[in-house]
Amino acid sequence: RLFTVFYMRPAWSASAVVRLAAAPELDGVTSKYFNKKKEMQSSKESYAEHVAERLWDVSATLTGIPK
Repeated sequence: RLFTVFYMRPAWSASAVVRLAAAPELDGVTSKYFNKKKEMQSSKESYAEHVAERLWDVSATLTGIPK
């Protein structure tokens, strides 16, 4: 119960994803960040190339994809 404050319910999360995928006004929209169905500026860290490279490397290692 304590964690419900921090996490969205599955049905609400699913409706947000479906809305973003099916909304005609978002047709062709790419490279945008949405939070709770609203477009927002992503964190400063999301623009850091060294962070993206590290994430790619860790993901490749964990999934067995060659780097």
